[in-house]
Amino acid sequence: MNDSNNIAIVSGASSGIGRAVAEQLTKEGVTTVLFDINLEHAQEAASQLNAAGGQALAYQVDISDEHQVTKAIDRLVDEVGVPNMVCNSAAIQQYGRTENSSFDDWRRLINVNLNGTYFMCKASLPSLVQTQGSLVNIASLAGKIGLPYDVAYSASKGGVIAMTKALAKEYADRNVRINAIAPGAVDTPMYATEIPDDINPKVLGVIPRSARAASSPEEIASLIVYLLKDAPAPMTGSIVSIDGASN
Repeated sequence: MNDSNNIAIVSGASSGIGRAVAEQLTKEGVTTVLFDINLEHAQEAASQLNAAGGQALAYQVDISDEHQVTKAIDRLVDEVGVPNMVCNSAAIQQYGRTENSSFDDWRRLINVNLNGTYFMCKASLPSLVQTQGSLVNIASLAGKIGLPYDVAYSASKGGVIAMTKALAKEYADRNVRINAIAPGAVDTPMYATEIPDDINPKVLGVIPRSARAASSPEEIASLIVYLLKDAPAPMTGSIVSIDGASN
């Protein structure tokens, strides 16, 4: 990796895993650009990171809109520099019975979680080729084993896993490392997504859990930062589980 740039993009960076990644990167001296659909929240997060001695900027980006993603990354290159790290953290989730869900529900999750991750990868990879950088996608335990009442989310994260493996093979000869992590439960706002009353808790209970139900965002972020900055060159195309032996 070309550390002379030391510039990272983190999507979904105003809260949860993305925020924790941004905090750790700025503490390590990385200029971090926070992409988030909510500009006010992103600006607040960037201000707090800057007050703590880091270097952070906030960009309003709806990652499900390819034009917005491309425009934001072009702007970043012009205003900040060519990034050498990308963390695709932005995602949404919605539980429900499949027969009661709408195509709009399905499309919304796929547009953000899968299409959005693809748009971010596609737009940032020319920069990462230039800097011989690294990219980490956030997949999920759901994408590996499938979670009941969570079909669209499981499908979107399964797609992220396959996409990560395909991109890693495509860009290996251009010295770009591309990996993903597959967390189980993480104590973030998304973990508190409301579960409808008519869902059978016994079905959800078949999913094994570690003694502690959820990882902290900081624990997940530490793994992501390692993959972005310090992992060995041959580590690409990996899907790294952090799920309390749930798969």
